[in-house]
Amino acid sequence: MAADVDIKRKRQLIMLGAAGVAVIVLALAGSFFPVHASFRGEPSYNCGSPFHRWRSPNAVRNQWGKDSLIIGAAYHGTRITHKTPLPVCQDRVQSRTAIIKTVVVLGVLMIAAAFGLYWHLFGFIYDPHV
Repeated sequence: MAADVDIKRKRQLIMLGAAGVAVIVLALAGSFFPVHASFRGEPSYNCGSPFHRWRSPNAVRNQWGKDSLIIGAAYHGTRITHKTPLPVCQDRVQSRTAIIKTVVVLGVLMIAAAFGLYWHLFGFIYDPHV
């Protein structure tokens, strides 16, 4: 009877660790999806993905700057309100990155909790003869 409870507890802890890995994988996969913003004259502007921003931040920032100049020249009201790609995309991509980092940390904590509880309850090497 106690062996059944131990086996069930081990399975639960292994599933908790696997869920942590799945959460991390999903969060990292989410960093590949682009962030969109809308401006006057550009209803759906592609700001790029957080991964692309992490990989080449200067190239993305230069592209946002060029597009901000083009949109600002075409629509003067956007320069006054600062609703151009450079500030808006930077904020949106940074907020997506913050969410991804938070979810990754939660996944790591899930894995650490599963590993710590497993070690605490059963030891690293479980020997039933001791």
